[in-house]
This record gives sequence, structure tokens and C-alpha cells, in this order.
Amino acid sequence: MCIGSVIAGVVLSVLGLGWYKEIIGDKIIINDFNSLTPQEYSIQDITSITHYTHKLNSKGEVEAEPHYKISFSDGRVWDTSDNFHEASQEKYTAVVQHFTSKSNLKVRYQDVDTAN
Repeated sequence: MCIGSVIAGVVLSVLGLGWYKEIIGDKIIINDFNSLTPQEYSIQDITSITHYTHKLNSKGEVEAEPHYKISFSDGRVWDTSDNFHEASQEKYTAVVQHFTSKSNLKVRYQDVDTAN
């Protein structure tokens, strides 16, 4: 049982090493747990950006957790609160400012993200 947990942890760690979001100029490259290969988007592929100040936790309680949800034309949503090992809120804000400066997108502001 203990050996199985260690092996599972190592496999998840190795898989996790390949997860990333990268912005190069006007390109956004996303490679996450659900992707077999990296997916490339342009800023024009973004359909909406929403900033939330709070999120519902697993108990259904509202807790402060500022984050963005960036939606793409193919239905993918980049939820910055799901990225446990990635950038700070300040860096995400700078990324969003880059996206809005290169497009006609406006950030929508909502209080609570009710999606789990």
C-alpha cells in the first residue's frame, strides 16, 4: 500500500512537470493535465475574461480567492485558481492587461465564482 502511494505520487509529479501555460507575443500555449499535446491559441481566440474576487470551496462556503477565467473559442476555460504551482495574482493581472491591450476585450468583474 505504501509503495503504491509513492509510485502514484512520483507518476503525478512527473506528469505535473509538463503542465504549463506560456505566453509568447500574441500566442498562448496551454499544456495541462487534460491535454495530450500543447494547444496553441491567439489572443483573437479569447472570447471572454472574467475576474472573480471569491470562490465557493468544497463545503459550499464563500472564500476570498481572486482569480480569472479566460474562455476560448473552442470552449476551453483557463481558470487561474486551478494552477496550484503557477504564477501569482499580480502576474495573472499583467497577463490579462497584455491580452486586453492587444484586443477589444473588456474584463468582466464578478463577486463569487459559483462553479466548482
